[in-house]
Formats: sequence, structure tokens, C-alpha cells
Amino acid sequence: MRFNDQVPSAPSWSSVLRYAAPGILLATILLVPFFGKAYTIDDPFFLREAEHTWHDPLHPTAFEIVWNQEVPQRASTLLPGGPLVPFLLLPVVLGGGVEWIGHLIQQLLFWVGICATVALALRCGLSKREAMLAALLVVATPAVLGMAGTVMPDIPAMTFSTLAVERLIAWKQQGSWHQGLMATLWMTAAPLTRSHLILLTGPALLLLVDLPAIRERRPWIGSFLRASAPVWIVPPLVALVLLITRDPDSSGGNVITAVQTHRSGLFAFNHNVLTFFGHWVLAIPLALPWAILRGRNLPWRTLWILIPTAIVVLMTRRWWMAFVVTLSMLVLTDILLLAWREKNQTKLFLGAYLFMALPIAFYVHLPSKYLIASAPGAAILVVGLFSAAPRQRVAAVFAAALCVGTLVGVLVVRTDARMAGSMRDAAAQLIAPRIAAGQHVWYVGQWGFRWYAEQAGARPLTYTPPFPRTGDIIVFSRAGGAGAIKIIAKRRLLQVVSDTTPGGRIMDLKSGAGFFSTYWGYLPWSWGSNETNHFEVWQVE
Repeated sequence: MRFNDQVPSAPSWSSVLRYAAPGILLATILLVPFFGKAYTIDDPFFLREAEHTWHDPLHPTAFEIVWNQEVPQRASTLLPGGPLVPFLLLPVVLGGGVEWIGHLIQQLLFWVGICATVALALRCGLSKREAMLAALLVVATPAVLGMAGTVMPDIPAMTFSTLAVERLIAWKQQGSWHQGLMATLWMTAAPLTRSHLILLTGPALLLLVDLPAIRERRPWIGSFLRASAPVWIVPPLVALVLLITRDPDSSGGNVITAVQTHRSGLFAFNHNVLTFFGHWVLAIPLALPWAILRGRNLPWRTLWILIPTAIVVLMTRRWWMAFVVTLSMLVLTDILLLAWREKNQTKLFLGAYLFMALPIAFYVHLPSKYLIASAPGAAILVVGLFSAAPRQRVAAVFAAALCVGTLVGVLVVRTDARMAGSMRDAAAQLIAPRIAAGQHVWYVGQWGFRWYAEQAGARPLTYTPPFPRTGDIIVFSRAGGAGAIKIIAKRRLLQVVSDTTPGGRIMDLKSGAGFFSTYWGYLPWSWGSNETNHFEVWQVE
């Protein structure tokens, strides 16, 4: 595998753009048709945050919102994200909330991330052609494509972290002060977008430590402290920004309290750990391509260690996950062992880079979106095997990964567009006409339905006053498990709208699809016939 810890010449940005062009073109072809896609899942939260930031830029989460608990809560107690996100979405707010502006912002940031992947691959010693292939694999990653169809901060976080890693390797190789400065800035921006990316500091320190000196028992601490200065300064910078932008209200929270509020129990923790490994097979093209390319060279002797894990998985309802998790663990073990045997620090860093999202197992769920910051590293590792594998096998593996990944990713975006579109249509058809007729309309529901219901003029029904009066209308969406409708005992059903058309599913317990939340299942996409959504219109008596 061609991985160099030292690269004699820096890649030119003209070369980066040239070899990123195929990936940019593919991303554009796949995603531009969805520029009118409705907001989905957590999009409304970040949009409300952006609306508030326009009026109070120093305190992005200092406002109340009705979210999954169906009571008014401080946004700062709910959001374990970073304060940089609402600033990225300010153009959407200034543009009146239209969807295409948000998707355009995501697309532009995705383009930058593709360029950053090419630059990082070149820094790691891959050829220009291999760097191009790595960027194409990132675009064809189902988890990446699925999140690129939203306005959530995962694509920006992937871009910022990839830029940070590229600048960090440049700093290690050349030592110019501006490279260290930019590495610090991008490493600070990443956790201010997705908070778990503060964990990037761990692999970064591993990259910068002088491992040869440690092996040879030479002095290394002084050189390590100097080399790692751009990394050590990141946590204090992040803490300072979070302190400045904290919610000043006494009932508010912060990133730590928000995470504690949503921490997982023992069962969820075990489920999340298994899910983490499953994503490297089901949502990110790493484990299968790696296993095929390595073949008999995989560390099959370590397989016995994984048997207890397989037994635990078999105790779940998805028995087939035993094979998925075992394969993933075997491949991740091989990546680390191979890097250690070759004494290749860059490869060892990329291997550690893959584990950044694992501590999120302590959170309430671990969907594949939390892993996409590591997707460029995964693609670079896979493409790094191409030079040592038979040409025909390489061509078959790359073509399969590109085609299957693209297909699954587009299916995820298309299915999400259908699900989110039903919520936008429900607000337009069930709420807006009644508001126009002068009726008082309340809504109960989650995800994108919240945004469109409120845009149409409805107010949320919560477990706390005020409550609807006789004659008021309540529009209920079943998606997401909203339950506040139960507090209105005297109500009359006026209308039901339901869609059970067979097709793709991304959030469906029965078919095991849970792209945005692994509570629903392990698969990023599945075929099903359950309701994609269910709406009811009630009148209070």
C-alpha cells in the first residue's frame, strides 16, 4: 500500500480541482434534482436556531422550542451540536426559508469536502488517479449522500474535519506556520459544527508523535509538544467559543448537559456499539471492499476473539447482523494491525480516525451520519490497497462500490424526499386552508412536519398550557411518535390521510430501516409496505 509519511512536494490546488472534478460532477448530477426537497428530521431545529441567531448572534441556542418531549424547552438543553451551524444557514433565513437555498449551501460545502478529500489523499502519498477514485468513493457513500440531501450539519462537519486533517499532515510534513494555523482553525470549526469531532484531537496527537523515536528510545517529548501545538490549542478555543455563545438563561444548558439528557441506557449502548460496526458494511463502503481486496491476508486467526460479539448479536432480532458486525470488526482490526506492522504512522492515524464516532455509543442513538466525518479516511484506505491488488479485482471492487453505493444513496435521498414531502403537503392541504378560513389550528407531530405546520400558521399542542378550545382544529402526524394528542379527551375525527404504498423506507421498524436513527433499524434503506406517514384532523368538542 502506497502511504508516505513524508511527501516531497505539496499538491497544487489546480491539480486538486482537476482530480476532484469527477466527484463534484457526480455529486451535482445526483443531488441537484433534489434541490426542492422538503426539510426533514432535525432540519427544523437548525433552521429555528438560524432564525434566532439573526437576532441574537452571540447566543444561538438561547430560545425556547417544542421538540421531542412536546413541552417548551430551552434549545440549549436539547442540542449537543455546535454554535457554528446556524451561521451557515443564515442565507436560508434571509431567503424566506426556501429549500433550494439550504440545499445549495450543502452542495457547495460538499464540493469543498470533495476537494479536501483529493488533497488529503495526495498528502497521504496516493497518486492523482487514486485521489480521484477516493473522492468518487466518498460521493458514492450512502451515508454521505443521504445527509447531503438535508440541511443538517454533517456534511459541513465532514468538510471541516477533512480540511483540518489535510492541513495537519501538511504541517507535519513541511512545518510552515500558516499550515499549523489553518489546521487549528479547521480543527476548531469541526466540533463547533458537530461536537463529537473534538475527538479528532486524539488521532491528531497520534499522527504527530514521533513513533520512531519512541521505538528507538530516543528523546521525543520536546519535539512532540512543539509539533502538536496546533492540536493542544483546539480544546481551549472550542471551550472559549462555547462559553461566549452559551445560553445566558438560568434554565439553559450546554453541550455537556444536552448529551447527558440524551445518554443511552445499557441496552441502547450495546445496540449502538453493534450499530457502529455495522455502518462500515451497510452505510459506508469500507469493510466489504477491504475484505475482498485483502482476501487471505486478513487476520483470520483473530476471528475467535469476535465470536462472543457474534453471540451477543445473535441475541437480537436481526441475526444476520452477526455476520455484518464480525466482518466489520475483522476489517478494522486488520487496518490497525497492518499499519502497525508496516510502521506507517499515516495509515495508523487513518485507522484511528475511523473510531472517532464510537464514543457516541453513550448517546441515545448512533446513526451513520456521525461516521461520515471519517468517510474520506475510509475511502483513502480502500483506494490505498489498489496498487497491491490484481487489476481486474480492483476494477470490479471499485465499480461495485461506486454503483451500489450510489444506488443506495440515491434511494435514501429519494425515499426521504417522499417522506418529507408528505409532511409539507399535509401542512399545505390540511392546515393552511383552515388558517386562511379563520380557524384556530394546532398541530401534533415531529420532524419536518413541525416546520411546515408552523410556517402555515399552526401552533404546537403541548403537555403544558395553553390548550385548544372547543371548535379548534388539531392536525396530528404519527411520524416520530408524537403523543400530546392524548390529552384532548373530547375530540371528533374529521379526516384521515394515510400512505401505505409499497416502496422504499428509511425509518421503518417493520422492515428494519433506520437511516436517521438506529432505533428503527440497522439498514440505511429497505423495501416496505408500512405507512410512510399518517395524518389525522380532529376538532375539539
